Amino acid sequence: MNKFLLLITCYILFAASGIKAFAEEPQTSQKKSIVKAIKKHSKGNTKQDINYYYQLKKQYPHKYNFTDEQALNNLGYLYLSQGKITDALDIFRLNTKEFPHSANAFDSLAEALLKNKDKKAALQNYQISLKINTENSHAAYEIDKLKYPTIDKSKFTKIYSKQQYLEDIDELAYRLTTVNPNVYKFISKQKFWQLIKEKKKLIQVTISPINYAQFIWEISEIFASVSSGHTGLGYFNQQNEILPIKLRFPVETRLIDNKLYIIDGLINKNKVTSGSEITEINGKNVSKIMADIFKHLKSPGFIVSSKIDMFNGYNTALIAYSLGFPQTFEIKTKDNDNVIVLSPLKHYQSRPLIPAYQQCQKNLCLSTHKKIKTAIITIHSFNYYGSKFKTYKNFIDDSFKKIQNSDTVNLIIDLRLNNGGSSDTAILLLRYLAKKKFNYFARSQFNEKKGPFYPVKNRFTGKAYVLIDGNGASTTGHFVSLFKYLKLGTLIGEELGSNEFSTAGQNFFRSKNTEIFYTIGRYTYITATDSKNYTRGIMPDYFLTQSIEDYLNKIDTVLDYTLKLIKSNQH
Repeated sequence: MNKFLLLITCYILFAASGIKAFAEEPQTSQKKSIVKAIKKHSKGNTKQDINYYYQLKKQYPHKYNFTDEQALNNLGYLYLSQGKITDALDIFRLNTKEFPHSANAFDSLAEALLKNKDKKAALQNYQISLKINTENSHAAYEIDKLKYPTIDKSKFTKIYSKQQYLEDIDELAYRLTTVNPNVYKFISKQKFWQLIKEKKKLIQVTISPINYAQFIWEISEIFASVSSGHTGLGYFNQQNEILPIKLRFPVETRLIDNKLYIIDGLINKNKVTSGSEITEINGKNVSKIMADIFKHLKSPGFIVSSKIDMFNGYNTALIAYSLGFPQTFEIKTKDNDNVIVLSPLKHYQSRPLIPAYQQCQKNLCLSTHKKIKTAIITIHSFNYYGSKFKTYKNFIDDSFKKIQNSDTVNLIIDLRLNNGGSSDTAILLLRYLAKKKFNYFARSQFNEKKGPFYPVKNRFTGKAYVLIDGNGASTTGHFVSLFKYLKLGTLIGEELGSNEFSTAGQNFFRSKNTEIFYTIGRYTYITATDSKNYTRGIMPDYFLTQSIEDYLNKIDTVLDYTLKLIKSNQH
């Protein structure tokens, strides 16, 4: 037979067989939901439900949709949300059997096992999930938490060999430069490797043995030099937890406008006064101490506000690390030039993340000021991934429904303290504010939606105000950048601790010898704005910093100013 005719014949036969198969095998959308069938048949016995599942699969393989992995997964999470952990485990196990190559199926099973306090089995399933999908950062994080459930505080004084320290620095440098695609964006290649060389030389020439605490402080400068919010040692938690109480700086301080103020004397209340400005600590000028500390704190680009807010959260530890853990602290204040010898701490409790003066003490709140027709939505976190997103969506949908059914004409969205989270949360919020369709990402690298996205039907049409601070990171920067670019309202507060650009989707690592935990961002995300300056945070329209007087008097400077601004605009 002619080769051309043979090819045509084969094509026709293949096509015909395909049409026949297509006629016999309905499209997925035409098939019935197997989960709905299970629910309808269920008598409350999951084992029987699973038997029924296999019975239907054998008898009616083309009638029901047996390829919908997510439907089974959702059923498992439904049981989990209802506290039916055993039922959830049965469904999640069914899902892993039906979809043995799904990382998500094993990840969900591991989560349920963890809720059932079966840590060994949870670890095994997270490891399977990570093996299937090496990009699954959630599984990697959970594996690390299961392997290292607590921080070993005894490691503070532990001494490793010089060779072990050098190996860990080399390993860190290699991972930073091979995993993070933007490692040289804010520091030159020459300066980065010069810093690595300096840290290694410090290890080699030091006569006195370097302990774990000193080493982790030194390498924190390497992370900070990369200027990436998702690359580093975390929020100083490791260093903070291993620090003995007696070595902490024994007064709480707050940095405001480059001045260090006492906000709580702690054990030294009889020696110092809240509101006093510290000028020297152990004979060293405060400005020099702060310059050293800032070299060790990460921030996106060259954003200072994020470093200030991190310092204010960990000040008792950071001052101790910077000064090399002195046994005694002596200070001078602006109103008292005499040296004050501080007593060491005996007990210490870190301050709450959300200040007491803020009305909302939860992650999500809605409140109203009826006299000025104003609603306040507080979102302290966008961290609502996976099944948790429903909680966030319900809150946002319900809040805007209440706003729509009221006479509200002003909306304040308080994003202070918000370290970011899921892009879906920001997109949903923008859809309630946007006047027209918009794109979210101009560039994204890992299953992130770019757009276009459209306003919801009942979008807010009044005046919108967003409150921001240096804590605002990651997705908060993405949201605020688009809020400003789309001209959706007014920004009030500090320079935001992030912007349009981020290197996120971090991988989790432990150093080979010292077992220090750290993360490295691996994907580039840029929101769809016209800004190309990624060195600074998003700037507010009205720049406000809380004074020391307002802080001590528990006055919410930024919110109070916004409410006054709204009142003045109404007259």
